[in-house]
This record gives sequence, C-alpha cells and structure tokens, in this order.
Amino acid sequence: MVQRLFSQHFDYGEGLAAFAALEAGGFHPNFENYHHTTMAIAYIDALGGLKINLPEEEFYDAKDWLSFLRKNPITDFDPIKRKPVLNWIHASLFSMVFSMSPAPWLILFLLPPLFLFVLYAVAITIGIVIEPVIGIAAIPLLIFPAILMHAKYVAGPKFVKERDVPTRSI
Repeated sequence: MVQRLFSQHFDYGEGLAAFAALEAGGFHPNFENYHHTTMAIAYIDALGGLKINLPEEEFYDAKDWLSFLRKNPITDFDPIKRKPVLNWIHASLFSMVFSMSPAPWLILFLLPPLFLFVLYAVAITIGIVIEPVIGIAAIPLLIFPAILMHAKYVAGPKFVKERDVPTRSI
C-alpha cells in the first residue's frame, strides 16, 4: 500500500483534528513525526509539521470528505451539557456551611486577584506596624496574589486570543 502525503499541519491541535476527522470517515491515515512532537511539541516546526499520510486509493475521497466537513460543520457533537459556573460556587458555599469543619478561607477563591492582592498588602502593612520583624518577613507572601493577577490579566488573555497558525495542505 503506497502512502501519499495528504496534509501538513504546524498546529498540533489542528493536525489531531484532521487526523480524527479522517479516522471518523473510515479512512486509514498515518501520522509522520507524531511521536516526536508529542514528546516535545516545539519540534513541530523543526520536523516540518505534523504530516498526515494516506493510502493512494483513499486520497481524493479523503479530500472530498474533509471539504464536506468544512462546509457542513457538526454542531451537536458534544453529548455532555455544559453546567453553569455557579454550580461549583454553590457547592463550595454548601460545604462551608454544612460540613463538620467549615473552611471560611474557601471564600478567598471567589475574590478577584486584585482585591486579594490589596487584602494581603493591607494585612502585611498592619503586621509591619504591629510587629515589624514578622510583618517584613511576610512580604514574600505577596507573590501568591501577584501570580494570580499575572495569570488573569497578563498570561490568560494571550492564550484566549485567536492565533493565525499557518497550515499547508497538499
């Protein structure tokens, strides 16, 4: 069975989606460079992308199948219904109120990171005024709300933005 290069993807997720779509269509795709890129995902560019090979006799039918899927996307594919975010908040509050050992600090998970940073800063300032040695020793604790603020306001939005990743289909 002669294999032919079907497509080449420089985005890992896009390559896996194309591979899964081909398998779901009953084709027999084969990944080239798959194991190398799953171990070190930065190697995708160095290895020339994730290459999907297909048997020669399935090549044109697979092209038609993927173009059909792009024109007619499946919209009801997820059998698990999304639950509202408030369910875990209600569960946390319920466990705080009705558990044997309530954890009132759990409410800190619901506070925005900026408020948490200000709360820590005020507590440390009061600690410095009351007992300078212990208060100054607590300053490194500001790193935790600072990390949360960085994750929410700096690093998080970078991953949410739509990225233009080149894909070469042959």
